[in-house]
Parts: sequence; C-alpha cells; structure tokens
Amino acid sequence: MIGVETSSPWSSLASTALGGVLALSGGLTAQWFASKARQSERREEFQRQTLLQLQYDLNKLRRAKIRGQDYGDEWRDVTIFMVRVEDDLLRELIERFRDEVRKDQRDAFDQTFEEINNRIGFYLRNSNYPPDTSNERPSCPTPL
Repeated sequence: MIGVETSSPWSSLASTALGGVLALSGGLTAQWFASKARQSERREEFQRQTLLQLQYDLNKLRRAKIRGQDYGDEWRDVTIFMVRVEDDLLRELIERFRDEVRKDQRDAFDQTFEEINNRIGFYLRNSNYPPDTSNERPSCPTPL
C-alpha cells in the first residue's frame, strides 16, 4: 500500500513498555506526595500537642513555685516537652523562664511566662505551625 507504513512489533512493544513505566512513575510520585502530606500533618499535630502540654506544665511549674511547693516533677515535665519544640526562640524563652524560676525572680518569670504563652498561643491559632524550616519563622508579636 502506498503511504501506509506498517510498524514493527518491537516499536509497539516499546510504546507499551514506555506507557507502563510512565504510568508507574506517575503513581509512585502521587503516593510520595500523599505520604509527605500525611507526614507533615502528623508533625504539625505532634507540635500542637507538645505546645498544649508544655503550656499546661509551665503553668503547673509557675503555680508550684509561687505557692512555695516542691516543683521537681513539673520541672522534669517542662524539660521533656521543651526539647520537642521546633521554635528556637520559644525554647530560649522557656530556658530563661526556668532560670528566673530557679533564681526566684518572680516579676521576671511572670513576664517571661506571659511572653511564652503569647508565642504558644500565636502558633496554636495559626495552622501553618510548624513553619517550613527552610524559610524564616513567622514573626510573633511579643509584649514589651
């Protein structure tokens, strides 16, 4: 026949194989993105739960110190949750708070406690926590 080319069985097989590889690759890519999304959701929920527990434990530590009670358990709990926090500034504020508690600086640790609560509250109100570590952390207003 004139103008009609016949394709070899090999080119048909190669086309089929290429289509299969592309389909498989697309499926794997979709699974990878879905897995990353689930991982991000789990990480965000872990940070959220950590911040809630930390806020609770910091308040218990503060109350125990004000009441003149032993606060060893509260200190330990704050330490456990503090190291899980991704925000460097928040960890520094908590360390400052603990130092002020240790030195019995009531006015200072009350002010730092308020700063910590404001920062935790900011993150809990914003669903983008924790922020992508490749970018800057969101700015959070702190009281002067």
